[in-house]
Amino acid sequence: MDSKPNMAQALQQLQQQFLDIGKTNNDYKQVSGKQKIVSLFGGRNLVFSDSVSKINQNNWTQSRTLVITEDKIFNFNKEKSMREMSIANLDGISRSMVGKRSEFTIHFKKEYDYRF
Repeated sequence: MDSKPNMAQALQQLQQQFLDIGKTNNDYKQVSGKQKIVSLFGGRNLVFSDSVSKINQNNWTQSRTLVITEDKIFNFNKEKSMREMSIANLDGISRSMVGKRSEFTIHFKKEYDYRF
């Protein structure tokens, strides 16, 4: 009998890990004090925020603020929301090393992936 979790179980565990992050203060970018950004959450609880380098399709890096709420992932450029993604559509997260740089990619169902 195979003891590996199926894809649905793995995604459920991943979503729960996102929610578990919210049990501590992970607002590294301190967006909870920026009313313009908070207003875009629509009353959702902040789980995580930090500065990241997004890598676009041309391999150019762009400075962004990654914000995770209880059910959404936001990509901000300064105080402008560039993209809002539902955690329910999360298909997985992969991590890799490119030279000495660590990267991760957020994969979504029926949407393009986000590489950081």
